[in-house]
Amino acid sequence: MTAQTTLVLGANTVIATANCSVAFATTDQSKFGVQLGLLWLPLDEHRKAACSPAYLHEPKEWAQLNSKDNPSAWQLDLPALFDKQGVSFLQLIAYVYHEPSLNLPAVELSKVNLTLNNGDIRYEFIASERHIKAAIILEIYRRNGQFKCRALGESSTQGWQA
Repeated sequence: MTAQTTLVLGANTVIATANCSVAFATTDQSKFGVQLGLLWLPLDEHRKAACSPAYLHEPKEWAQLNSKDNPSAWQLDLPALFDKQGVSFLQLIAYVYHEPSLNLPAVELSKVNLTLNNGDIRYEFIASERHIKAAIILEIYRRNGQFKCRALGESSTQGWQA
């Protein structure tokens, strides 16, 4: 049995499995795929987009979802992405859907729970202020041949324009 790691903001740890799973949930009433979105943004060594991102509504070969209708986990093929696409960093961004034509109450990003590899790694992103519309919550990178993840919390009240 492997030890469980709970990340705090800014902490990093080794991801033991290169083909890893990332489960996501929120404890408030917001729903992923309806009010909240997630995307994986692949970046090169200069932190520029290396290839197109994976969204809840548009998964990629390297980022598959467990369910189309009610997704709750990603399956990532990190070697395919890092070795074949020239990726140096992979950022997970959570954001609030913005649809001005809908008359909906304002949704804020407040909390996202992540669980990697069936509980090996856990991270609970909690927005540090109100009116957050988007946040970079996790980053995956490779150092010395090992994949690692870092808990982030870079947030914005401006939202995400996809």
